Amino acid sequence: MIATENLPEIRRAVPALIALAANVRPDWNETELQSAIVAAATAGWEWPRVLVEVVRLLVDPNGSPRDLREASRDPLKLSRSPAPGAEIRGAELARRAMRGEEVP
Repeated sequence: MIATENLPEIRRAVPALIALAANVRPDWNETELQSAIVAAATAGWEWPRVLVEVVRLLVDPNGSPRDLREASRDPLKLSRSPAPGAEIRGAELARRAMRGEEVP
């Protein structure tokens, strides 16, 4: 059993996520992404869910902030599965972007 006092704190980091998205996907509109994040939070999404969904959309060549907004309106509407290994590629892209490296 895991003791709750040993769990790491997971903090909201909207500005950092938007900065990451701007580096990973320069084709995305930052204002549109911020609006989609607010819409998801308003719909009751917890921060970890928002974070995971944004990162998933970042590595989806067809993904956009609009997809996050639509998913928060109707979670069953977004039925697309990420490509196999997307979470691994997304995590590596995130690490590289946070170190200031250029990402493809």
